[in-house]
Amino acid sequence: MTRRYGFTKGSAVVLLASLLLAGAAYGQIPVQIIHNSPDPAAAVVDIYIDEVLVLDDVGFKQASPFVDEFGNPLILVTPTSVVEVRSSDGSTVVLSETLALTLGLPTMIQVIGLVDPMGFDPNPDGLDTSLDLLIYEGYKPAADDPLSAELMAVHAIPDAGTVDIVVRLQIDQPGVGIPLFTGLQYGDTAPYIVLIPSNATLDLVETGTSNVIESWAARFGLVVGAGVVGNAAGLVNPPDPEVGITLFGAIATGFVFELNPTSTTAVGDTPQTGCALGSNYPNPFNPNTTIPFTLQVKQDVSLKVYDLRGRLVEVLVDAELNPGDYAIPFHAAGLSSGRYVYELRTHTGSQMGTMMLVK
Repeated sequence: MTRRYGFTKGSAVVLLASLLLAGAAYGQIPVQIIHNSPDPAAAVVDIYIDEVLVLDDVGFKQASPFVDEFGNPLILVTPTSVVEVRSSDGSTVVLSETLALTLGLPTMIQVIGLVDPMGFDPNPDGLDTSLDLLIYEGYKPAADDPLSAELMAVHAIPDAGTVDIVVRLQIDQPGVGIPLFTGLQYGDTAPYIVLIPSNATLDLVETGTSNVIESWAARFGLVVGAGVVGNAAGLVNPPDPEVGITLFGAIATGFVFELNPTSTTAVGDTPQTGCALGSNYPNPFNPNTTIPFTLQVKQDVSLKVYDLRGRLVEVLVDAELNPGDYAIPFHAAGLSSGRYVYELRTHTGSQMGTMMLVK
């Protein structure tokens, strides 16, 4: 078990106080669980806490909600709970570990590593990449400043060495910019930093070199007010493209957004995913607007609207759709003025945009 410590302060402590006091009174700790193992042998797993099933059929790059829509913690553990990762039918235990947690610290638990490391490239730093639990105490579901976001980082790419995550300053100079996180080895975490809402290109760079492993387009403005777990995930040399190297974020509601390494996720892109999300119109709006998108191939599609805390507002589409142009109406008569996020998701990734409701 890999243990890392974070911190809580300011308004995030106020937001968590009732949860932590209530949990501590019963000797319990609220947790978020993230599946971050790229091994196809662990593609879908069940999570048990003290022999009780708490998450069923969890896939790679999925996260549990930390709280429900009323702010109540959804998964509670004791400081010495036993966490088991089992096969999706619950019959085979692939990992079992006893926790050693501190009361009063909200915690993130990640499943990382490989069921059989011998079937994959070794870690360049010689680290053990066996299936394991990564523990981070001091998880932050919300930013202290509601007008910014706070980001922590997890290096969970088993076959990648020590890396830096850099904000590129000029589009034609990959790897050159402002380092957000440096010297991360596999299994490391980096504590929260404050992000000013903006768009940026992120480069994953081999530490001490100019070699860019991968790049992503990031839109930090979409997670204003949230505490974000940023995950460098997947495999550099994957047996299947579905588990290739990627960067995804998870927030307290369980909302996961993935940045595709070969294309941006910005509105208006026509990436290699066979779909393109357009800008809603009109924007700003009151109370009705339309969200357009185009599909080039038949595929399963979801279109969802979230508030800036990452809370689900409405599911507009959740179906298999034929190729074509679509215009989906969104009615916001019952919502408060403000900015909202809409996400188009297919099996190849997601694209997001923002819209402003003005009443």
